[in-house]
Amino acid sequence: MTLGVCGAAAAFSGDTYLRLYGPSGAEVASNDDSRGLGSQISYTVPTTGTYTLRMGCYNSGNCSGTVVWNVP
Repeated sequence: MTLGVCGAAAAFSGDTYLRLYGPSGAEVASNDDSRGLGSQISYTVPTTGTYTLRMGCYNSGNCSGTVVWNVP
């Protein structure tokens, strides 16, 4: 799957940061500045379960965004 605030349907302002957490609650992927200041994660899900995505701002700055995901 690909998750991000940069791409065709996504939008952001400021310096975003993404964190993906797996079913156990552990962080399994993160990204800052994939495309400029926008964040994007590509991740192959190895197991079923509930995954949680959190978006925040790098270094406690101001940011906002719409996260878009694609699961092929």
